[in-house]
Amino acid sequence: MQDHPSSSTLPSNTDDSETRKSYWKEQEQPWRTEPAIDEERQQRLLSYYQGVVDIERGMYPFKGVRLSRADVEWLLAMEEQRGTELSPRDVEGGNQHTSFGLDLRGADLSQVNLSDLPLMRLHAGLSLEEGRHATVEQSRAAAANLAKADVSNAQLQGAQLSWVTLDEAVLVEAHLEGADLGKASLKQAILAGAHLEGVDLTKAHLEGATLLEAYLEGAVLQGASLEGANLYEAHFEGARLAGAHLEGAYLLGTHFEGKAIGGDELKRLRAWMPHFPEVLPAADLRGIFLNNRTNLDDIHAGNDQYGYIALANVHWGDVNLTVVDWAYLKRLGDETIARPLYMEVEEGAQLGERGLPARAERAVDMLLRAQEVSDVVVSYVTRSPSLTKKVLERMVREERMQQETQQHLELERFRAAVRANRQLAVVLRTQGLNEAADRFAYRAHVLQ
Repeated sequence: MQDHPSSSTLPSNTDDSETRKSYWKEQEQPWRTEPAIDEERQQRLLSYYQGVVDIERGMYPFKGVRLSRADVEWLLAMEEQRGTELSPRDVEGGNQHTSFGLDLRGADLSQVNLSDLPLMRLHAGLSLEEGRHATVEQSRAAAANLAKADVSNAQLQGAQLSWVTLDEAVLVEAHLEGADLGKASLKQAILAGAHLEGVDLTKAHLEGATLLEAYLEGAVLQGASLEGANLYEAHFEGARLAGAHLEGAYLLGTHFEGKAIGGDELKRLRAWMPHFPEVLPAADLRGIFLNNRTNLDDIHAGNDQYGYIALANVHWGDVNLTVVDWAYLKRLGDETIARPLYMEVEEGAQLGERGLPARAERAVDMLLRAQEVSDVVVSYVTRSPSLTKKVLERMVREERMQQETQQHLELERFRAAVRANRQLAVVLRTQGLNEAADRFAYRAHVLQ
């Protein structure tokens, strides 16, 4: 299969970067910067591309293959050409190359310049659904290696990047809206100005990463490791950071308040996440880990309009709280944090293997990932007809008792809020912030 367009039509002076740039622009592939690969390399990549996928045995088309930018450009051009040749039946049938994008699972892309490339829905790791029955070893075997790669300004919306290695990678202003980076390694990575809205970073490793002015609205960072990370003016509105490690993190001016999203911004996000909310609450910081090296100067903790941060069970670790203006934190988000019992089933929605709608299936998968439930246990539960039946029966029983259960949850929510206010009052008092401590102690008394 020849390059598209044919490599024979390329200008002779392929060493001239400006000439190549103009040529590829004329071919409506302005993201290409490299000379076209030769016919022998094309055939080699095509043979890989048509390879077998076997998750159980860790087999993928480009597993262990060292790829260059020129290789990736050619593969993207081939995918683009292939997409125009697909029949309506192929598209409706959920062809793997249209549902995911380029499959580079297991490939070696370390230190490769992938900047500005259209890598939407890149398949570089197992998706949540694929990883449901996979072992840790199988998940790692599927992950591509992008350590020290330059992915600046790349389009990676909806990409599957779980367990992927991105240590010391450069992702400045990259677009990763709705991507899955669960358990990925981004140690010392530079994500300044990156768009990470709605991203799953559960249990991800971001130690020493630079996320200054990054956009993580609605992102999930439960149990993520952010020790020593630079989060200057980063946006975490609506983010869930429960149990995240922020020891030594730089949080100067970090945005944890809520916000409303509309117009073109909401349209952009819903192109990749159809259910992205119009209104985001303040961040959930319950159970996070701080220490005396964590910098909390001028953090944005919330407001009356969109609520305040939740702080129950925070591990304060002698963090300096005198730099926070506690007068602006009128109450804790623990008092109002939503705990919905059920996820509304959309009309006509297909049920997954657990008998739940797709959104609920994904929520369960993310919860299991966050809790690090054994792969063997998860696999057994999802394949067990008896357990599935018992879960469904329990759901029916709970639906009949919904009013009573809601009242119980409301009581639990108030108890948690009381505990959060008391915990904060105690730690404030130990640092001599008695006025603020008295206010939260009184709040706990009122709630009780």
